[in-house]
Amino acid sequence: MIYNSILAFVLNLMSVVAVFSQFIIEPVYVNESALVPRVVNGYVAALGDVPYQVSFKAIATRVSYYHTFCGGVIIGRTKLVTAAHCFEARNSEASGESISKEVMNKLAVAGTLLNGEIYQAEDKPTGAQWRKISTVSYPSSYRFPSNDIAIVITLLPFHFNEHIAPISYARSFEDYRGECLVSGYGRRSKKQKLTSGKLLLATLEVLPLYWCTKMHRKNMSSFICTSDKIQMCTGDSGGPLVCSGTKEHEEGSKGILVGIVSGHSRAGSFFTRVSSYAQYIGPNEVNSGQILKCYCYQIILVHYAFSILYFVFLFHS
Repeated sequence: MIYNSILAFVLNLMSVVAVFSQFIIEPVYVNESALVPRVVNGYVAALGDVPYQVSFKAIATRVSYYHTFCGGVIIGRTKLVTAAHCFEARNSEASGESISKEVMNKLAVAGTLLNGEIYQAEDKPTGAQWRKISTVSYPSSYRFPSNDIAIVITLLPFHFNEHIAPISYARSFEDYRGECLVSGYGRRSKKQKLTSGKLLLATLEVLPLYWCTKMHRKNMSSFICTSDKIQMCTGDSGGPLVCSGTKEHEEGSKGILVGIVSGHSRAGSFFTRVSSYAQYIGPNEVNSGQILKCYCYQIILVHYAFSILYFVFLFHS
């Protein structure tokens, strides 16, 4: 009786481990252009609302004063994703390669709400972190708006905290519906040409692929379209479109990155669908440590299960 009970317990434990392993050990693979959109009529963000937001800043007229020209998203300690046209090598055939000329005097800044600010060489405990850019690469097949995505690598890693953190990105196709969050430095209103001094947030209604394709009269499977209830106009692009309540098991408390702000036309705003470039972007780095930790727990559970089973058979014999 005792033997049967212990054996049943061990078998149940192993079955739980087997089911759990399905979620753990399976690999997770995850410019300054006239056509770049900005959020209009959004609301001002607070630090920590979008900790994955990064702004690419270029030196302005004043010495050491930098102004945002594009947005981006943190997906790793040194790895950022943005729009290719933000760093497009103009009058060059170097498309798809690291563009060193285009990153000179440009910096990636996280943990800030300010559009323009003075350069800070040292990190502050709860302030902005400024990073020099090492390389920028984008698909060799990029021709705006097709394949409008780029990977930016910083020279030094970002130090994560409650105001600076990465976000997982969608790796599989989903025809999103409902409202998603977009962030960027936009105009205060459609009539005013002056941009907002602080980061703005807005919720956009995501349109089904059928309507997106019909509106643009072309195959839009590698794009995500939104309604223009919150309008977009000229400004920085490359920022995040983040959705919540998706089918992605890696979705975090802040949602999951589904799109990169790309452009706007008469038919509406469109975003680069990040899941279409999963192999190009590479694995999700956000949960890699958690996966390794869970994998270790799994090995420990299996070890104890077999140990118990061994002693049961030894005792029974």
